[in-house]
Amino acid sequence: MKHFSIYIELDIHNPTREKIEEVRTYAEQSGGLHPAIGTSRLGYLDATVTLPADSIQLAVIMAVSTVQSIAGATAIRVDSMTESEFLARNGFDVDEPELIGAVDAAIILGVSRQRVQQLAEENRLPASKVGKSLVFVREDVDRYKARTSTSL
Repeated sequence: MKHFSIYIELDIHNPTREKIEEVRTYAEQSGGLHPAIGTSRLGYLDATVTLPADSIQLAVIMAVSTVQSIAGATAIRVDSMTESEFLARNGFDVDEPELIGAVDAAIILGVSRQRVQQLAEENRLPASKVGKSLVFVREDVDRYKARTSTSL
């Protein structure tokens, strides 16, 4: 099941702080969705919701109906996208690599920890130092294993 982020602008223009807090509090108490409530650039009450769904259409239906019910207002704008697209558009790094230590790399490669260190020292297996320890990107280790499956 994928996660989708839905941005909803409601027909409440220039909401008071009290109204924003009321909607936020009611949303937190209603369970399930935890929308970020605020005010849009044009001064309308808005909410951003991230939720799991089988399709983007179902995510939109669930988010809009719930937010409209919580706020007692009608949606006037809706934007929807996958969570990863939402994070990318908002400047979040969504492609952080999985890092592993020398022992885990050795297990994956079926060699000793010392051999993994030697491969790193020879620049045959990319690695970085964190303190005194070597750290490997899991994908690099898997790629190395696929390239050299019989010659380790």
